[in-house]
Amino acid sequence: MDFQNLNYKSDGNMRTRILVTGASGYLGYVICVKALKKYEVFALYNGSIIRSKDQFHWIKCNITDFSTLSKVFYEIKPNYVIHCAAISNVDFCEINPETAYQVNSLASKKIALLSKEVQAKCIYVSTDIVFDGETPPYSESDKPVPIQVYGKTKLEAEKYILDHHSDNLVIRPSVFYGAEHFYGTNFALQMISMLQNGKRVPVFIDQFRSPVSIQWLANSVIEVLELNVTGILHLAGRESVSRADFAEKLTSYLNLNSTLLEKVSYRNQLVAKRPRNVTLSVEKADKILSNPSLTLEEGFQLEWY
Repeated sequence: MDFQNLNYKSDGNMRTRILVTGASGYLGYVICVKALKKYEVFALYNGSIIRSKDQFHWIKCNITDFSTLSKVFYEIKPNYVIHCAAISNVDFCEINPETAYQVNSLASKKIALLSKEVQAKCIYVSTDIVFDGETPPYSESDKPVPIQVYGKTKLEAEKYILDHHSDNLVIRPSVFYGAEHFYGTNFALQMISMLQNGKRVPVFIDQFRSPVSIQWLANSVIEVLELNVTGILHLAGRESVSRADFAEKLTSYLNLNSTLLEKVSYRNQLVAKRPRNVTLSVEKADKILSNPSLTLEEGFQLEWY
C-alpha cells in the first residue's frame, strides 16, 4: 500500500492497531506476523520488494520524511508503535555518521513525539552494543557507554523514547538468529549458506554476546507490550558465547561441516570499534515473561524444529 494513495478506514471491529517501523527487516517482519494473530498491523517499510500475500497493511514510508511520517501517524492513529527501523550496519554508520544520526536518532525523536501526540505507547528496539563491553554482564540499570557511532545514535534514540512518555519501553536485544528467510538476514543464515556452498566462514573467538532466537524475541516483544512493561528491558539468550562458539554449536546441531569455520580475532577486522563482551543479564525479563530466556539448544530446537 502506497501511503500517497492510502485512505484508511476502520474495518469496524475496533481491533487494536499496531504500527511497526522497519517491517521489512528480519525482526520487524516476524513481529508483524506474530502481532497479526490479535491486532490490526500496519507495516512501514522503505525500499524493499514486498510480498502481496501478507495480511497486514504495508505502507511505504521513509522515516526521515517527517511530513509523510506525520500523515501516517495521524491517519492510522495506532494504539502501539514498535519502532524497529534503523541503519544497523555498524561499519556503515561509522563511515556515514550524519546519515546514521538522521535515521537512528532524529527519526526516533520524531517517532517518539508523534507517538505521544496520537497517544500511542512506543516500544523501541535498541541494541546490546550501547555498552563498552568492559564490565559484563549488563543489567538494565548499568550505565551505557557506546564506543562507536552506531551505539551512540541508538543510545540517543533510547533517551528520546523514554523522555517523551513514561509509559514507553526500550528493548535491548542481543544479536538474533533464525532459521527461516523472511526479509533481511542474520549471521546464522549467512553461515549456513556459505557452509553448504563449501565456503570458509570467519568467526570471532574473542567477542561475546547472548544470541537470541528470533521467534522467542518477537513473541516476547508482543508479550511485554500486552503486559505494559515500561522503562528498559533486556531480551537475550541465556548463554554468553563467542561467534566461534555459536557457530560450532549450530554446525553440530545441523550436522554441517565445521572444518570450514575459520577462527579469527575481531580486532583489526572491522571499521568501527566493537565491544569485547556485551553479555546481557536477563534476570528482569525472566521474572516478567511467561516463557523465560532460552539456552542455545532450546533456541535451536525452536528455530530448526
